[in-house]
Amino acid sequence: MRPVHPTWLACTRLACARLACARLACIGLACAALAGCRSYVEAPVDVGSMLAHTSGERALSQRLGKSPHTCVDADVAHRVCSWELGARDAAWPEISGAMGIEQKVGVVCVVPVDDGGGELNRCTTTVRARHSLAASLARARGTLGDRAPTLLPDDAHAARAAIDAARTVGELSFVLGEAPRQCLRKRADEIECHWWITSRSAGYRIAATAADSSSKLAVVCTFPFDGSPRPASNVCRIRES
Repeated sequence: MRPVHPTWLACTRLACARLACARLACIGLACAALAGCRSYVEAPVDVGSMLAHTSGERALSQRLGKSPHTCVDADVAHRVCSWELGARDAAWPEISGAMGIEQKVGVVCVVPVDDGGGELNRCTTTVRARHSLAASLARARGTLGDRAPTLLPDDAHAARAAIDAARTVGELSFVLGEAPRQCLRKRADEIECHWWITSRSAGYRIAATAADSSSKLAVVCTFPFDGSPRPASNVCRIRES
C-alpha cells in the first residue's frame, strides 16, 4: 500500500475537525430555535447600575439623550419611567456596546420626584429581541432577590409567583420590563396602576404565561401611595383586554 504523506494526513485531520465544529454549531442553533430562545444570555455589563449614577428624570433624560415615552407617579416620592433606545439615539452605541447587542434596548427606571434630593435612580434594561419567559424570570430574580420564586412545578406558577412577589410599582415595572401605562389615585393612601401588555411588550411572555392567554392583556395592581409594599393578600389582576 502506498504510504500516506504526513502533510496530507494533517490537512485531512484539520478539515475533519472544522467539519465537526460546523456540525456542532448547527446543532446548537437548531436547539436554540427549538427552545424558543429560552437560553437568555445576560448582558456582560450591568447597564442598570451604570445608569443609576444619575439622580432624577431630567438628569437621566439628558444621559439618554431623549425624554421617556412613559412616566407615571408610582408613590409620593417616586416616578417610574420607560425609554426605548435605537440606532438613531445618541446613547444607543454606548449602551448597546456595553450589552454586546445590536437590537433596540428598553430602559425602565424608578426616579425620585425631587430631582435635587440626591437619591440615585434605580434602573433595569430589556432587549426588545429577547422577550422570552426565561429573560423575564431572570429579570425578576435580579429585581426580587431572595423573594424570587424558585423550584415551582411549571412555567405558569413561576410567572404568577414572580408577579405576586413584586410588591411595589417599581418592582413590578422591573419584572414586566416597562413602566405602567397609567396609575390612578383610588384613595388618598392608595394608587391603582395599569400595564397594558401586547405581544410586542417586554412583559408579554411572563404575563401571558401567568394568565394562560395569547391575547392582549391588562395587569392591574393596587399599591399603597406612601411607597410601602402592598400586602401579599392584595393580588394583581391579569385580564384579557
